[in-house]
Amino acid sequence: MLFDKKGSMDEHEAHDIIENVVAAGDIGLFSWHMDTGTFELIEHISGYRLQGIHSLPDFLERYVFPKDLEIALQDLNNYLNGKEEVFQSTFRVLDSKDKMHWVFCKGTIMESNKLAGLIYDVSANKMLKGNDYTTNLVDAKYLTRKLGNAIQNKQKENSIGALLYLEIDNLHSLINHYGFKFGSIVLYQMSRILLNFTGEKDELSRFPNDKFMLLIDNVTSNDEIKNLGKKIIKMLEAPLIVEGLPVYLNVSIGMTLFPDADKDAIELIRQSDFAISHSKEQGSNRASFFDTELMETFNRGMQIESELANALNNDEFYLVYQPQLNVVDNIITGFEVLLRWNNKRLGFVSPAEFIPVAEEKGYIVKTGRWLLREAIKTARSWIDLGLEFGTLSINVSPVELFQKDFRERLMEKCIEYDVPPEKIKIEITERTVMNSNAKNITIINDLLADGFKIALDDFGMGYSNFNFLFEFEITTLKLDKSLVEHIKDKKRRLFIESILKLRDYKDFDVIAEGVETKEELDTLVGLGCRRIQGYYFSQPLKRSVAEKFLMDFSNKSADMGK
Repeated sequence: MLFDKKGSMDEHEAHDIIENVVAAGDIGLFSWHMDTGTFELIEHISGYRLQGIHSLPDFLERYVFPKDLEIALQDLNNYLNGKEEVFQSTFRVLDSKDKMHWVFCKGTIMESNKLAGLIYDVSANKMLKGNDYTTNLVDAKYLTRKLGNAIQNKQKENSIGALLYLEIDNLHSLINHYGFKFGSIVLYQMSRILLNFTGEKDELSRFPNDKFMLLIDNVTSNDEIKNLGKKIIKMLEAPLIVEGLPVYLNVSIGMTLFPDADKDAIELIRQSDFAISHSKEQGSNRASFFDTELMETFNRGMQIESELANALNNDEFYLVYQPQLNVVDNIITGFEVLLRWNNKRLGFVSPAEFIPVAEEKGYIVKTGRWLLREAIKTARSWIDLGLEFGTLSINVSPVELFQKDFRERLMEKCIEYDVPPEKIKIEITERTVMNSNAKNITIINDLLADGFKIALDDFGMGYSNFNFLFEFEITTLKLDKSLVEHIKDKKRRLFIESILKLRDYKDFDVIAEGVETKEELDTLVGLGCRRIQGYYFSQPLKRSVAEKFLMDFSNKSADMGK
């Protein structure tokens, strides 16, 4: 008998219930008498007759799927060494019919130094920790743990392992078009393809959403893992057939080797993820290896992330103001307010570097609030000085814009500093508008109704949609500097002309950004573009210099009018 009678149930009845439950094949019982070296087991999950076992470690070595044995033994040792209050472990079992089962094992030490417990077949349990239900692969948490063990083993063996991190770039688009069931089938089929590239000691895992991680136990060179990435991409040139439809997948792959000095599992996964980002920048179906060049970029990003956390508290941010002019009427129509960062360790950091990090790590909201307050304070100061500055244009991240209280806070600051809303222009990107739902578009329309102006920034950079210009009200459209740089190109000039004709129809302003030469200026004016921003007139200026620019320009215009 494995367990003593409890409550009012007699021993015979309890034994019958146990036998019936065990016979169903979902639950097993074990008991390890550590003093006598005897082991008792009742289970029908594996389908094997496990004999000659004298301890729980022996049982695990015979019972557990080889790829999971190290994890299971580690769980047992953690319990026996007092690191855990209960022995519990999740692992896979390959039964006598070559069917894989996910098993949860749990037990405690009872009287007479006996460790007894239960074994559950939890293969169909969606809440199982360790198993991804959609693909029946190990999940991210389980893989991360196995990676940690692999790093330690490779350090001891003085050998090399590898990570291959894959993301299906167009999975969300497929789900939006065909539904979640369709997406689940895609993920399952993708997992079967990737399993073809796993060796006996390798492990494939499903990571959240649209990613997979392949832990490769042994590699001999960088080229070996690079070639593996190429083979996977080559195989995906053929479409998957999902519910009778051909589906072409776009994937990005990031790869890295281990072990590396002072790099744990989380850090290696981040490196692979960073390599994925690099692959995305190169286009669809690319694989990038985390090499020395990427390492420098990655380390720079890590430094930026670390220093950015305290940049606001350390008073390292400052604002600059770039003039916007109407060159036909010779007047200043406004200034774009730009955020700058000068760090004690890193020196000047480009907004192109730190803004994406601030958005990803959640710093952008707090920083954006500071920027809004400082810009509105500047507007109040210039109003008090009697300076005609038009509007101050403030770039607002979508993360900040769609905060529930953004509109309220913006209006509060205008009231606090007595600045009319029409003196403030909120700049958003085209991507912000196109990724917005109806509720978010309402926020933008409410800002317009409050009197604030809205500028659409970077128009013409990549894909631009004319349709939403008819549906969406804006105050200003800003032509991206990439159009101005290549204004000699006939197609780009035709694009600009089309925007200017639409301007006259829709009654919004058009500002050309990045104007740096007289030739660019003359061409734009010839096309009918009156408002200009760029280094040809002025670089972004610190506040005191911008004030002097305003005063000098006002005096110069007054003299010309005499």
